[in-house]
Amino acid sequence: MDIKIDKQRSCESCLSVCLMSLLDFQKGIKLDKEEEYNILFEGLKFTRLDFSTGHLVYLARKFPELIFEQYIDFDVFYKTLKELDLPKNLKLYSKKTDLKFLKETIKDGPVIIYIDMFTLEGVYHYSHFVILKDINSERATIFDPWSGSKIELNTKTLMGSISYVRNMLKISPKLIRIE
Repeated sequence: MDIKIDKQRSCESCLSVCLMSLLDFQKGIKLDKEEEYNILFEGLKFTRLDFSTGHLVYLARKFPELIFEQYIDFDVFYKTLKELDLPKNLKLYSKKTDLKFLKETIKDGPVIIYIDMFTLEGVYHYSHFVILKDINSERATIFDPWSGSKIELNTKTLMGSISYVRNMLKISPKLIRIE
């Protein structure tokens, strides 16, 4: 069974759509389309530091029976986020998003990762969340909320996209999963 990914309805709701898709795919929790905006706006209100953590705080409070995990590439950023008042079912970890880590985490199911939008559209460089379903040394399968589609790409291209977020955009790559 494949993941159903809707097209995001705003320029900033890629993570909201990815989270909604994973909740449906992994937990059978179908959220109303309006939750796309609720997750986004509540996430933005939680802290100025990081909207993705705000998204997860909103969902962790809404679904206390689920565990939300966020792996943060930059150690200093991780330490700063750990100081926030987070729900007990939101776990933060410091971990570099490399190929070995992606291969390990994908064994337990799809994850959300941060990539460079230029990889997909070729128009501009911008950080973008997608769902990673499969990866090996040669190929990766992602589900993209911008296009609302499944995309197959070369693993080297995907890893370069994550590196671009880290090294050129200076944004911490992240990996998010729901337990």
